[in-house]
Order: sequence, then structure tokens, then C-alpha cells
Amino acid sequence: MFELVRRRLAKIAAIVGLVFIFGTVGFVLIEHVHVLDAFYMTLITVTTIGYGEVFPLSTAGRVFNICLIAFGVTIILLANAGVTQTVVELELNNYFGKRRIRKMIDRLKGHVILCGYGRVGRGAAEGLRAAGRPAAARRVAPPTRRARPDRRDRP
Repeated sequence: MFELVRRRLAKIAAIVGLVFIFGTVGFVLIEHVHVLDAFYMTLITVTTIGYGEVFPLSTAGRVFNICLIAFGVTIILLANAGVTQTVVELELNNYFGKRRIRKMIDRLKGHVILCGYGRVGRGAAEGLRAAGRPAAARRVAPPTRRARPDRRDRP
């Protein structure tokens, strides 16, 4: 689930980044202005802040700005919608997931919870199954440590 969210947000960020790169490079090539001025012009254009033109635009610059407004603003709005959708989906999945687990736990009666499902836990679970007792197992992976040579193995 979180991998899907991470990929979705990465795609949105990449697309928004491409809009800013496209706008900045376009203004630099068409209007021959400094990169910072071109980026600032792109920023105030696609975010619809609209402080006014940072530098006077030629006819070609105005046509480019019109295209940037049409496509850039649309992409920014779609990106905002995508982020909002992702947040809402996470919240709904979290709510309904907890609710489902809570209902499942409320239905359990006379059960046993096994903490650790390694060699010993598996044997205990098999014994409970054989006795007809419901059991839930939870395996918690121990933290990994780098292998250290046994002191007795040293020369």
C-alpha cells in the first residue's frame, strides 16, 4: 500500500517538476533572461499567483506564457487533486482497516494469541490446532545484527 502511495506521489512530483523545468527553459530560450527570473516567472504563472510580469514579454514570450498557463495550471491542479485523493484514500483505508480488525477481534472468544511463530511457536500452534483451539500468531522479526566471530574462534 505504502509503496503504491510513494510511487504515485513520486510521479506527481516528477510531472510538476517537468512543468517547472519546461517553463524555466522556455523563458530562458525565448526571452534570454536569467534562470532565476525565468523560474520565478514560471512559478507565479503556474501557481496562479500573478504578481505581474517579472520582465517584459515579446510576442513569442506571450504565446509561450499562454501555453504555460493552459497546460501548466491544468497539470498543477491535477497534481493537487492527485495528492488530495491519495491522502483521502489513506485515511479511508486506515479507518476501515481498523474497523474491520476491531470487528474481527470482538468476534473472537476463547482464543489464544501466540507471540512468536518460530520453531517453538509453530509447535505450540500445531498443538492448539490439534486440540481444536482457535489461535492467532504474531511473528515479530528480531532486529538484525552483524555477525560477530565467536571469541573462542580467534587464534
